[in-house]
Amino acid sequence: MNKQPSPQEIYPAYYRNSFKKIGVLGDGVMGSQIAVHLTNCRIPTILYCTITIDEKAKPEYIRNLKKRILALKPPALALPAWIDEIEIAFLDDAQGKKSLGECDLLIEAIIEQIDEKKKLYQSIASSVNKNAIIASNTSGLSIQSLAQVLPKEFASRFCGIHFFNPVRYLALCELIPLATVPPQQIQTLRGFLSSVLGKHVVISKDSPAFIGNRLGLFCVLATFSLAEKHKLPPDLVDELTGSFIKHASSATFRTADVVGLDVLAFVAENMEKNLTSDPWHAYFSLPAWIKKLLLEKKLGAKTGQGIYHKRGKDIYVFDPSLNDYRLTAKKLDPELKKLVRSSEQGIVSALVELKKINNAQSAFLWDLHRELFLYASYHLDSFAQSVREADIAITSGFGWEIGIFELWQAAGIDKINQLILNDCSNKNQLSTVSLPTWVQSGQPFYTTEGALSPSQSKRISLLESGIGARTIRSARVVAEQGNADKVFFENDGIIAHEINSSLIAIAHKTKLNVLSYDVIKGYHTVLDQLESRDAAIVIHQLKPHFGAGANLAEMIVAAKIGKIRSSGMLSSLKSKAAVMLDDRLPDISNMPPVSEVIPLLQNLCMRLKHGRNPVVACVEGLTLGGCCEIILHTTRNVAALNSYIGLVEIGVGLLPAGGGTKEMAFRASLKTSGAPTMFFHQQHVEQILMGKVSENAYQARNFNYLRQEDIIIANPDELFHTGCKVALSLLETDYRPEPRNTAFEVLGMDGYATILSQLENMHYGKFISDYDRHCATTIAHVYCGGGVDTHEKVTSDWMLLKERDAFLELLEQEKTQERIEYMLKNNKPLRN
Repeated sequence: MNKQPSPQEIYPAYYRNSFKKIGVLGDGVMGSQIAVHLTNCRIPTILYCTITIDEKAKPEYIRNLKKRILALKPPALALPAWIDEIEIAFLDDAQGKKSLGECDLLIEAIIEQIDEKKKLYQSIASSVNKNAIIASNTSGLSIQSLAQVLPKEFASRFCGIHFFNPVRYLALCELIPLATVPPQQIQTLRGFLSSVLGKHVVISKDSPAFIGNRLGLFCVLATFSLAEKHKLPPDLVDELTGSFIKHASSATFRTADVVGLDVLAFVAENMEKNLTSDPWHAYFSLPAWIKKLLLEKKLGAKTGQGIYHKRGKDIYVFDPSLNDYRLTAKKLDPELKKLVRSSEQGIVSALVELKKINNAQSAFLWDLHRELFLYASYHLDSFAQSVREADIAITSGFGWEIGIFELWQAAGIDKINQLILNDCSNKNQLSTVSLPTWVQSGQPFYTTEGALSPSQSKRISLLESGIGARTIRSARVVAEQGNADKVFFENDGIIAHEINSSLIAIAHKTKLNVLSYDVIKGYHTVLDQLESRDAAIVIHQLKPHFGAGANLAEMIVAAKIGKIRSSGMLSSLKSKAAVMLDDRLPDISNMPPVSEVIPLLQNLCMRLKHGRNPVVACVEGLTLGGCCEIILHTTRNVAALNSYIGLVEIGVGLLPAGGGTKEMAFRASLKTSGAPTMFFHQQHVEQILMGKVSENAYQARNFNYLRQEDIIIANPDELFHTGCKVALSLLETDYRPEPRNTAFEVLGMDGYATILSQLENMHYGKFISDYDRHCATTIAHVYCGGGVDTHEKVTSDWMLLKERDAFLELLEQEKTQERIEYMLKNNKPLRN
């Protein structure tokens, strides 16, 4: 057996040992989530309760605190069992205060009131480690003001930090340093937050609301004002300001309900109070109708009613023009909808054309973007070093697909500038300001040399800005990207770059990185060209998500035109005719029948597992269906914490036929210690029959989609760096692939009979439909060996043949085709 390097050898501790133990002061929503995320990243953590409580009541308080943490939605803790790893202490007892000395980083996360923070700092001053860094988690309090109430001994090691809620899922973390703190301490903290906790760290100036909230909340408040100006109701505004313009799908008013109207009011009041000289100050107030909802205690999701209100299955929205709730309605203007959706770039390509459509919706969208551009450029110097920090803050903290300056540049700086200047001349803007001089020069905000810094009159590269070398490839914003690596191979499905003579990087080019016929062909071509070469392969996507599965659109077109088992002129003509009728459908005239594509996919997976070139996959986000089968067959995987991995084919009436069913049965057969093998077989078949998807990479390891030797890291931006290290280490350790056709034991007919009885019970109880039972029975038959006797051994080729036959049989069924079409149209499964 080949000796493989340990994860420690491959993934050296980079900032991991910067802090041996971390204390979080405050067990509220933010404090608890910060402590939990530290635990997710395997950092020893003490969560301090800052209230005074009777000694006898403390055990019950701890139990309730743990229940509260486990109940958080979305789940904060990667694995529930880890709850007991969080040490919980109380600052009102001697032992709790003594443990403060063990912590070399303290993150304070109590109520946003300077007086309360001052009391806390004074109470712990004598107990804190003399070398510990102290950071206050705050969303907007002045760090300089906090520093003035600190004990003197904290002054040289104090800074502001702002995690975004929910901490595990939102990548943004703002770091607000003071001049009294040595730069090396700030860089150590930044490196730890980025490399170990997986955060997109931006350095913010000590300005009200910092960067993310300053821009994000201005966008919300400007949206409120412009909605009133153009007389647009909240539900229509949310249609316009969500994914339609590459913002978060929760848009504006829905987001306000989720955050809480009371919280929104508090933040708006702070901006109104602290930004009195802001040219947009008049708009830092909530509309009268939202204030009315506040008075009526209709605060949003937390009270069950706010701007939106669900009654049964119906969703109502408060319409200011009616001063009452009404049913929601989608009323996007057809001309505007066509303009924005006529290009894959969406709002990027449509922005300069908005003013040509003469209606309230397009006027609203233009006005909103104009105000964002003006506000961000006018205030940039007050809160950020360069345009990059502004864009990272808004994308990582508020879920926008593209930052403000990225969008501006992509849409055409000169064209946008001219439109804004025309509006300013006509006094159409909300404020009295015009474009800053540095913007009017028309110079790009981003080039491959770096991001523009107006205050320094230069471009700041990623390395110069403090972003680590490990994240360089992935941390660039779109307009800054420039890949100098040589293109090794490219077709319509993939692009492969030659990183060096020993390393090839492959990325998919398809939407959501799905496995299309071109992707499969591309992989085979790359593998063919590397057969006589000592080189490793890293699969690293250049777009979010590893991959959402097979290209279902190709499958349904093939089914509809009779190209499942046969090909020919008639099928090609039908394919072209189908595309002419609906240009959203793929043209599969050059694709062979599905009966030939499935063996190509199976052979690809077997080549990845058993070929001479080691293959490492960099996994993050959605990794479903056929893309899950890819990572099941790679030599190693490097997975981000937030990876959602699963074999979900049953949701569209199919089964894993790229070797996924085979591989899960094979992996169960290897389990010879601990729980009996049957336990793992039952676990695996249940996962496939229920289409289970892991909630994170650690759970994926428990599901056996990831192996123990696969590496899990927090920062997706470091996947490529780590993947390359792993791949090269495999080459350097004389890598030898596993033998291809080793026989392994399957459940056989006895196991199949057991599963059938369970399915019958579920069907009898009406938990599954007739067709659910048919699909599950087909899958179980394949998983158990396709009709072989109990304890009989089978080869991979045998299992692949059974997979292929079952897949084609299911694809030919009308109900499976209905499920595929429904999934494509509605992005959710059909129960037929």
